[in-house]
Amino acid sequence: MLFKSIAAVAFLATTVIADGAAIIKSLNTIDKDIAALNATVVKFNGNLFDTFPILGATNTLNNDLDQGTTTAKKSANLTDTETFALVGPVSQLSADANITLTNLINKKADFEKLFLTGIIKLVLQDSKSKADAYSSAIIAKVPTAYKSIAQNLVAPLDAGFQKAIDTYS
Repeated sequence: MLFKSIAAVAFLATTVIADGAAIIKSLNTIDKDIAALNATVVKFNGNLFDTFPILGATNTLNNDLDQGTTTAKKSANLTDTETFALVGPVSQLSADANITLTNLINKKADFEKLFLTGIIKLVLQDSKSKADAYSSAIIAKVPTAYKSIAQNLVAPLDAGFQKAIDTYS
């Protein structure tokens, strides 16, 4: 009987609802993924084999975006304090992502030489879709009074993605 009680407590401990700290952790993970992706984009010099690290870094980023979306969806509604704590990480992530997107835009000619612009566009669209799902999941947990502010924080990222997608269209 004691074993069953311990097992039940252990199970419940692993299914505890996520919170603002878990969302911040996912934001930090995704920001690190963005930095890794940016490093591979910056190193890209038009060599076909250099596209593989870019695709690998993008895959890691997209997987972590999916994980972050799951974390945010499982989270309880955020408190005011938790919401305010997200501002810095979200702003940093948005800025870093836009640097990466700008660097990707600047490499378009290199991708054109390899006839990969269509693939890059598809990858960008997929990443944007995952980023949209992630930001929507977080914004859904933000108190109503702050939802428009949260949407404004992610607006530059949306614009950056759209500019990159348009560039590769």
